[in-house]
Amino acid sequence: MRASAITTLIAALVLSVAGCAAVKDTGGGELHGVPDSIDVAHNTITMDGVKIQGGQYPLANLTPGAPYIVRYQKQGDVNVVTDIAPDESNRTHHP
Repeated sequence: MRASAITTLIAALVLSVAGCAAVKDTGGGELHGVPDSIDVAHNTITMDGVKIQGGQYPLANLTPGAPYIVRYQKQGDVNVVTDIAPDESNRTHHP
C-alpha cells in the first residue's frame, strides 16, 4: 500500500472516531411518566433515575405525582431539559 493511501485511511479513521464522540455528546432522550423527584432549589428533575437540569424551564410549576413527557439533551456531562409537557396519553375522558 502506498504511504498516501495509508495516510488517507488513518485520517478517515480519526474523523470517524471524532464524529462518534460528537454524536455521543449531543445525545439525550425523552422520558414519560411521573418524576422520581423534583428539586426546586437546584432546578432539577429526576425521572427513571436520570437527573436533568431544568435550564430555562421553571420546575417549581410542576405538579408532584403528575405524569410528564420530558425531552432533554446532553450538554457535556449534564442533561438539560429541552421541552416538558403534561403526559395526557393515559388519561381517560368521560362524556
